[in-house]
Amino acid sequence: MPCELFYHTSHLLKHPLILDATCAPIDISYPTDLGILNQARKQTERIIDSLSEQIKGRLDKKPRTYRELAIKDYIVVAKKSRPRHKQRSKAIKRQLQYIKINLSHIHGLISLGATLSALTKRQHLILSFGHRSLSSTVMVI
Repeated sequence: MPCELFYHTSHLLKHPLILDATCAPIDISYPTDLGILNQARKQTERIIDSLSEQIKGRLDKKPRTYRELAIKDYIVVAKKSRPRHKQRSKAIKRQLQYIKINLSHIHGLISLGATLSALTKRQHLILSFGHRSLSSTVMVI
């Protein structure tokens, strides 16, 4: 009877059931410093997009975010299976610099009259974390 219950409930699951503790799905991405910085940079770019939409009439053009360069810099190191320490630290420094540029653009947009009310809680957390820790992180590298 318990085997039949297990059989019937396993069909209800959307993902395969892993019974061995040593087995793990291969598509799990582990957070790295570079990956986290890339996600933060993407979020700051989304924040810039939403803030610049709010004050579209007052801006000549949208602030430059160096998206294409930042993506290329990230992918060059992220695709390597074992990047060298120097390559990894240079990539982290570049991502921090892109985030610093984006945060200065966000401050500029706020000074022009954009409001933070349209942002999600996650975006508010990223901004507050960026303000507090960016200067100390840059000093470490």
